[in-house]
Amino acid sequence: MRKKIPFQIENLQLAIRDRWGIFDWQQLYPWWRLPTKVRILMYADSSVRFSGGPFLGLQYVKTLLESRAYAYVDFDISTAHRDGIDSNASISGAKKLTDLDVVNKYDQIWFFGLNSNPNLSPAEVTLLDQFMAAPKFGGVLVTGDHADLGKGIAGQITRAGQMRQYPAPPASPPVWNTTLEDGPDPGSDYNFDDQSDDRPQTIRYQRFPIWSAVSFKRRYRPHPVLCGPDVLLTCFLIINTKVKLWLRYRQLVTLSGRPKTGIRKGPM
Repeated sequence: MRKKIPFQIENLQLAIRDRWGIFDWQQLYPWWRLPTKVRILMYADSSVRFSGGPFLGLQYVKTLLESRAYAYVDFDISTAHRDGIDSNASISGAKKLTDLDVVNKYDQIWFFGLNSNPNLSPAEVTLLDQFMAAPKFGGVLVTGDHADLGKGIAGQITRAGQMRQYPAPPASPPVWNTTLEDGPDPGSDYNFDDQSDDRPQTIRYQRFPIWSAVSFKRRYRPHPVLCGPDVLLTCFLIINTKVKLWLRYRQLVTLSGRPKTGIRKGPM
């Protein structure tokens, strides 16, 4: 018997399928080869919720991943909360990373943090190093918001934790670090809704020197995560107002691009 889906989530699934034109591959093409299963652990702390809470939780992100937008991949999502205050987590209770068999059970870990004070134990940092290293080569996504939000569970992670500036500038001028651009809404200047409109946010990336055949001509490249097959990725695109998390957690929405614009439309 199929598990009954809550009405709210069912409506969300229908809205996602309608917006992106997603097919029900299992129903329409049952003969198609089985997709690759990617096991993701979504890990949160503080007031971040998987359903409800600030920014309506991570329910849209989770549902979008589970919508089978592509025939070749099937995301299997588990959720755990460091502080154990979200009853919607699929793994109940307060869970440190060392309480979870991450090396054997998951291919990727996505961190959604709000606390600013680093609180991973040395054993957890070592476990993540093991998770990311050979032969596992597990994937890690770290996220954050303004100032040092998110540093609590992400700032100590090897390499990934250094991809964001810590200590980070505040969320107010004149010293803030913002890529916000005025949106297409008429008769207004910069406002809160500009964070979630359809105008891309151009980023400022760090340049790393590389070898040059001409000694007086310097060459640079960005971090590999910003390198697409054809273009340099310089924009973040917000899907719609329901997914402010895609901007608020900026590192989540690096989009691969078309040769001319560096942006494509579509879920992830």
